[in-house]
Amino acid sequence: MSPRWAHYASATALLKGIGLLLLPLSAAYLGSAGLGQLGLMVALANVGSIVIGLGLPECCQRFASDRVRYADSKKLGLWAAGLAIALSPLMAMGLSLWQASGIAFWAWLPLLINLGLGALLSLRLVELRIEDDSWNYLKLVATQAGLQVTLTFAALIGQFGVLGVAWAGLMATLLALLSCLPALRAQFRGLVAPLNWSLLGFGAPLALGMMTAFALGGYERGWLAESLSLSELGVYVLMFQLSLIPALALEPFMLWWGPKRYQLAEQRRYGYIGGVLASASLVLMAVVVAASLVLPPLVLTLFGASYLDGLPWLRLLLIATLLRQLSCMLNLGVYCQNHSGVALMINLLVAGPALVLIPVAIHHFGVGGALWTLLLLQGARLLLFYQVSQRMLPIPYDSRLGWGLGMVVLWGVSGAWHGAASTALLLLLLGLSVSCIKRTQSIERAERSPQSHGPAIVSKVEVR
Repeated sequence: MSPRWAHYASATALLKGIGLLLLPLSAAYLGSAGLGQLGLMVALANVGSIVIGLGLPECCQRFASDRVRYADSKKLGLWAAGLAIALSPLMAMGLSLWQASGIAFWAWLPLLINLGLGALLSLRLVELRIEDDSWNYLKLVATQAGLQVTLTFAALIGQFGVLGVAWAGLMATLLALLSCLPALRAQFRGLVAPLNWSLLGFGAPLALGMMTAFALGGYERGWLAESLSLSELGVYVLMFQLSLIPALALEPFMLWWGPKRYQLAEQRRYGYIGGVLASASLVLMAVVVAASLVLPPLVLTLFGASYLDGLPWLRLLLIATLLRQLSCMLNLGVYCQNHSGVALMINLLVAGPALVLIPVAIHHFGVGGALWTLLLLQGARLLLFYQVSQRMLPIPYDSRLGWGLGMVVLWGVSGAWHGAASTALLLLLLGLSVSCIKRTQSIERAERSPQSHGPAIVSKVEVR
């Protein structure tokens, strides 16, 4: 592993992995009802961070090679974050009226302020990623993660409940921002210059698209809160968090790949792109199957028998995570344009039915109905992104990707979750992953060989 990959992998473990390690402590001190409340707050925070961000971190990556538009993207992001912080008290008052959540104003307020501060921090983090300054990226993430864990641990031990956890998150983000104050000060100096609103032509549709994607992962919690007890909702929230482990395992790759994919597309290295994405997708499938084997006994050991009723939900949520991540990976053609309207249209086509079908499914079939509806919608979204992306920018994906995905879909639909079937599938996926990685490495070597004549050599390499 190269130093940069090690830095990104460590940053992912610190930023998100430690949060998973805190789950047993949170479940023990908050109880399943408190965990349910925390899950509602996290769901709102996820969609709120998208609204506040306006897709501007993605703008920074897309226009990193354009100095002016890159600087303008950061400036717009600073203004949006400031406005969000200013409006936080008013939004907290409105949310405190939601009786089903049982969450008070003083718990909503730090969460909402934290969203604005988090938007500032994300701009600094994406700047470090674009500069490929992985070491300083790791240091900043480590600072925030260390503070988050320490303060959250203190809040839980001190019996401050959900309120204490919310304030701990705010203080951690604030202190992390203070640690990179010199870099932020340089950005604030340009705030008086005119704003380039045209950048929202790329960022706003992208943000709206990501917000509509919330309908396929988070929207259901509000409806479940109306039909389940907070304790039952807490079980669902725990299963949802555990189902994200495969996505977190692939996060170092996604941090590296985010800016890199546009550079490779500009160089027309389509064969290498297809090999890398196929390899990463197969690894993700293997991690999903491995998680289905490892997580059930861990739930019993770490959280107790009271959470075992959620295991059928966990398996379906793992498949949903796979489909969602594949949609994010196999969509390069859609995002290589100077506007993101196509991505918005695809997300709207899927989110519209989700807004209607999920409440109906919950009313008639409970949690299981909601999850099967989410799986069908996530599958439709993946197919749409793949088909449209291929029309806009044909990528020669390795055929092993199709074989692997077909086997995983058959495994998931058939319900063959027992150890023998899952273990056999895991071994097959690992074998496909290794062979695909080797093939991708041969493509890269061909591109770097002295006989290569520029980027066009990629199209001459057969992708099996």
